[in-house]
Parts: sequence; C-alpha cells; structure tokens
Amino acid sequence: MSRFLNRFVISFSQLKEGAYNYDYEITDEFFDKFEYSEIKKGTLSIGVKLEKLSGILSLEFTIKGSVMTACDICLDEFEIELASKNTLYVKFGDDFREESDEIIFMPMNSQEINIAQYIYEYIHLSLPMKRVHPELGGKSSCNPDMLKRIDELRNKNYVNGSWDVLKNLKNKKEEN
Repeated sequence: MSRFLNRFVISFSQLKEGAYNYDYEITDEFFDKFEYSEIKKGTLSIGVKLEKLSGILSLEFTIKGSVMTACDICLDEFEIELASKNTLYVKFGDDFREESDEIIFMPMNSQEINIAQYIYEYIHLSLPMKRVHPELGGKSSCNPDMLKRIDELRNKNYVNGSWDVLKNLKNKKEEN
C-alpha cells in the first residue's frame, strides 16, 4: 500500500463507543494511486462519521465535489458535480470477507481499517450512468467538431454485405 493512502487508515481499537468524525480532501493525487481509475482529476470533500458500537462499526461517507470525466458522446473531458452518501457496516468474525456492498467482516483482532478503497469506489458509484456535456440554451455543449464528424458518419451510407444479409433475413421473417 502506498504511503499516501496510509492517511486513510482509521485506528478504531482504542476508541470508546461513540461517534467520531474524519474529514478528507481528495485531489488528483488520490486518483493517481488507482491504476485503472476512470477519473484522473477531481476535488472532493469527504466526511466520514464513524460510530463505534459493541461488535460493529458504522461508517457513513458524505461525498461532495467535482471530477473531470470523459463525455460519452464527444469524448472531451468535462466537470461533473458529485454528491452522495454511503454507509459501510463493519462486523467482526474469523476472517475478512465482504457480505454485501454495505457489510464487511474483519478478523476479531483487527485494530484499524483503511477506507481509501471505499472512498474510491463510492466516488465512482456516484458518477451518473450517462455522462454527457450539459446543454446550454437548449444546445449541446459537446465538441462541435466531434458532433459534426458523428453526424457525417451517421448520414453516410455504408455498403456492407454482412448487414445486407441480416436485413434480408429480417425481411424474410416478416414475410412468413
């Protein structure tokens, strides 16, 4: 684990039962630590409320900020505002395992948890399914050159024999 990600370790073994708050600022450097991250740039504030109870930890993550991501249409990067809340429950057992997206088990003798991976996942999960430039005045703010190229390709009539064969199959089926 990189030294940078060690700042996301929360030592809970010496904490008394109760609630504790932790705040983190996420920048580009955070995303650099994850090899296959869809996000390369961003500035986010992460609030973590840890509640220690007998035999269980509850971690509530509050994420606010913005990230740069590629547009699904023109592939240019643009900024998306993110805001989400996620809860992770940590129970204790014989070994580490993930029970569900919200519940993990850690060994009984665990004394700390590194929440970097969970922050990373929650940020990515808060991205919208469809990522496109916002419309400005009813018009797309996508890269106009790319929109033009897409439109040209859409309007171009390609001759491709395999598609014609499929079209013929479809027509025969409709006739029967």
